[in-house]
Amino acid sequence: MNNLLDFMTGNVLKSEGMAAAAADKTEILQIARDAADWVANHIGDGICTSDDVAMRMQYLGHKYGDLGNAAGSIFAKKKWRFTGDRVKSRRPSAHAREIKVWRLEQ
Repeated sequence: MNNLLDFMTGNVLKSEGMAAAAADKTEILQIARDAADWVANHIGDGICTSDDVAMRMQYLGHKYGDLGNAAGSIFAKKKWRFTGDRVKSRRPSAHAREIKVWRLEQ
């Protein structure tokens, strides 16, 4: 029987989806990850949000929107830890939704 509430299967599907989204966006995803590292190391006191990445990418002449679903993989590396905090996004396109605050653990 197919269990609609199967956590393990959901996690596998999430990982597969993130990998697929990132596969054809490797260059822009690396730019976003570098932007996140820069923010955390230079102005974020070790922390960063997706809004911070979007702002840094814009400064560098890139569009955060070009990431598409690959944006979900920016903080997927083990060097990032979710702080437990969430903030309201400042980007108008995000409609004030809550976004995670991440800490660089390097």
